[in-house]
Amino acid sequence: MKDFTSIKRAGFIGIGLIGGCLLRNIKKYYPETEVLAYDYSMADRGIPSRSVDDALREGIIHETTADIRDFKDCDIIFLCAPVKDNLGYLEALKDVIKPSCIITDVGSVKGIMHMKAESLGLERNFVGGHPMAGSEKTGFINSYAGLIVNAYYVITVTEKTDIEKAHLLLDMVKKFGSIPVLADCRDHDRQVAYISHLPHIIAFELVNLVQDNDDKDQNMKKIAAGGFKDITRIASSSSLMWESICSTNKECIIEALDTYIEDLKAFRKILEDGDSQAMIKEFDRAREYRDSISPRHKAE
Repeated sequence: MKDFTSIKRAGFIGIGLIGGCLLRNIKKYYPETEVLAYDYSMADRGIPSRSVDDALREGIIHETTADIRDFKDCDIIFLCAPVKDNLGYLEALKDVIKPSCIITDVGSVKGIMHMKAESLGLERNFVGGHPMAGSEKTGFINSYAGLIVNAYYVITVTEKTDIEKAHLLLDMVKKFGSIPVLADCRDHDRQVAYISHLPHIIAFELVNLVQDNDDKDQNMKKIAAGGFKDITRIASSSSLMWESICSTNKECIIEALDTYIEDLKAFRKILEDGDSQAMIKEFDRAREYRDSISPRHKAE
């Protein structure tokens, strides 16, 4: 396999926001690639998934299946379900895929996926992926091809990764308009704990803080304005997805939480002491760093 044009058949497990985005890009840039989608709802409950049906009607996918064994002929398989589910799908695919098949994922936690691949003897097949783009909106219905344009797309590798497979994904990412970044899976998990996972936890808990301390007339909710709404927008994200992320990146998130709690305690002391200069210094330091962040794309 030299580049993505060599992919004749692609499999998707999970076609929500990110899965739908990738599907739309494959349809746009590689229309000759056949796409098979796994219908988890049909497999679990015997009820067709609306997302899979919608994608089928749009002509974005060619076939659906409720049997994981049907992925045996795929050249590449995208795992786009929550992290915990992807671990199970990775194990289910072990005795199904052909030796040359690439398995990649789009989850926010990479270390545990690489560990699972190693334990299954799939190090040569698995290449981690994480598009740093997203929305509080979920599902295939909210997906669009441009979601990952100009967004960083992290490709994670280990010393046992098949570099040819990693480069194929790099070729795909560039074609889709994303900016590929190669990273060690452990470094990735610590970085996203600080820049993505902790902010989501803060948003969730800040909303709960206001809810728990509001009066009976809900006046806090009533007068909540732009600042509160901006900082808590991501609290509308999927609770199931974020439970999966937090549970599988626990150590890194706890480190980030502990560090943040100490920072809050330090600011409390500044406020208690009435140290205006220290307060201004903290605000200025944050503003300068925030203003230096590239406006390239709205990250996850």
